[in-house]
Amino acid sequence: MDFPWNRDAVISDAGELAGVDSARRFVADQRQLGVSRLAPELERDMTPFMAEMEKEFGAPTSLEDFERKAQMFNYVQHRAVFEGMNAHLWAPNTGRMLWMTQPAWPSSTWQILSSDYDTQASFYAVKKASEMVHVQLDPSNYIVEVANSLPDTKAGLTAHARVYSLENKLLAEHEEKKDAPTGTTEFFTLDLAPFLKENVALVKLELRDSSGKLMSDNFYWMGGRARITGS
Repeated sequence: MDFPWNRDAVISDAGELAGVDSARRFVADQRQLGVSRLAPELERDMTPFMAEMEKEFGAPTSLEDFERKAQMFNYVQHRAVFEGMNAHLWAPNTGRMLWMTQPAWPSSTWQILSSDYDTQASFYAVKKASEMVHVQLDPSNYIVEVANSLPDTKAGLTAHARVYSLENKLLAEHEEKKDAPTGTTEFFTLDLAPFLKENVALVKLELRDSSGKLMSDNFYWMGGRARITGS
């Protein structure tokens, strides 16, 4: 079969948790509301999600803490799906597919909106990574690149990166100016290894057009094992 999208398009069944307010709306007896009661599928399908979330952020201490950590992890997963596509835009990738945007009933998977249309972290992650002109960091090699989904070249773009410690100390800073034709253009590589040996590095990216207007920004916090998240 021939598809207009590349056949590597992703169908995502990753854990996608609705917010706690949405969860409360569909649990009749709030005394039953706990981490394992957010949806009927949770205990069956969510074991890998729960294990990875606890590895990244620690075990949740309350429902509210669980929601906060789950939403952070949701953001990471979904932004990566679309930034991974951006990294090879047009060759071979021409699209990504998520099944599905939202379910008809309360669920903990297959959604970037809840059944009552509450927007969660995964929605904003997809929106961020799907910018028509988008600046991003490749976690496998720390290359800062610009994905241009438009047909025309964007001339004179400036990509700026700042690296901070958890104490808000500026550790490194770099910028370069280039043209960005349609597709993905590598701007420069950050040397993050010295900062990730025993700590976390915060990476702030900005992309500005030839007049200095902000076109795209991104934010990542990264650990020594190439863990990556952000907003």
